[in-house]
Order: sequence, then structure tokens, then C-alpha cells
Amino acid sequence: MIRYVPRGEVEIDWQSLLFIKNNRPDDTIVLTSRDGFFRTPLAPKELVDMAVASTDKTWHDYHTNVAILNLSGPTPVVSGNLQLLVTEQPKRKNQTSWVGVQAIERVNAVSEKKVRVQLENGMEMIFRDRAARLRKKIDEAQRIKYRLMCEHADLQRHFAPNEFAVSMLTDFDGHESRLQRRVRLVSACFTMCNHPLSPEHIRKVILNVQQGNRDVFDFDDEQY
Repeated sequence: MIRYVPRGEVEIDWQSLLFIKNNRPDDTIVLTSRDGFFRTPLAPKELVDMAVASTDKTWHDYHTNVAILNLSGPTPVVSGNLQLLVTEQPKRKNQTSWVGVQAIERVNAVSEKKVRVQLENGMEMIFRDRAARLRKKIDEAQRIKYRLMCEHADLQRHFAPNEFAVSMLTDFDGHESRLQRRVRLVSACFTMCNHPLSPEHIRKVILNVQQGNRDVFDFDDEQY
């Protein structure tokens, strides 16, 4: 018997989220490692938005992770132990299923369009996806997590030089990483204001602002 959780009463440990299964409109099945199964009238996208709101990041941050690492979409949610990926993509808006791959130990193909995944606790799940695609997306989520760990370690280095993992920062450039994120944010702001600028121009402006240069740029001028 799967318990029913009404809209407005969904309170779970999002870090333990394993699956958001689109069943039909106004009926979504959720599985977590801590709270088991439950059903809710919330759409999968609404639940994922709640998961995002529980983290210290935003959708823009997650889109930026994909852009910086030149990964493919759809955008995953990677925060702490949570690594939430799109799966089972129907044509209906907001009815895509999501899988929390942080607990997946093994992925096997059941058929061309179905996979069986074994979780760390021994449980198995079968759902619609391609094994090669799912493995690729899991690898991309791991790459994002590693980069976020490098960013965190780089920040720690400036405050606790004797306590961070040196090996994690091999060739990581903290200044470049922060600049890339700022470029993506400012670019999105200009685009929303209907004044899109190239990332190269925005990068030039940000670097000059950081250096205290107060010259005004006119990017319609041919010298730029």
C-alpha cells in the first residue's frame, strides 16, 4: 500500500530521493531511501523544483554546470549527495520522470529501451531508458560533482590551508571557475533584458570591472 501525500504536505529528505515516477497527470509516485513510496498530485517538475529549492543552488547554477563542462542536456540536479537525472521522457509537459543516481551501483539493459538498476541497498528498479544513455548521464553527474568539490576545496584553501585535500586541486583554476560562472550569470541577465552580448564581450567587461577599470565599452564600435 503506497501512502498518499496531498499537495502542500510533501516534506521529505530530498537528499535521499531515488525516483520520481510520472504515472499520469495529477498522480506521481515518489520513492526515497528514507521515506519509502508515496503518491502525490504534484507533477514531477513541481517536485524537482522543490528539491532544487532545498539546495544552496538554483536552476541557473545547474545550467551553468552543464555549460562550463560542455555536457549534454537535459540539465541534472547535483547538490551534496543528490544527483537527480531526467529519465522516461514523454511528450506531455512536466510529466518527465527523474532518477536519483547517487544510490545506483549497477546499470544493466533489460531491453533496448528498458534498464534494470541495482541500488546500494540491494533494491532493484526497472524503468524506461537506454543503458548507454543512463551510464553517460551518471558519468556527467559525477564530473559535475567532482568540479563542485574542487570549487569548494579551492575556497577552503584560502581559509584553512592545512585542512583541505590538495590532490583534488591538481590543475583546477579557482579564479577561472568563478569568472566562468559570473559570465554565465551576467549573460543571462543581458539576454532577459533583450540586450544579448557575446560571452567574450561580457568576460572582457567583468575582467575590467574586477581590475577597477571604469572605461565605458561601446561594443558597436568596430574596435571591439
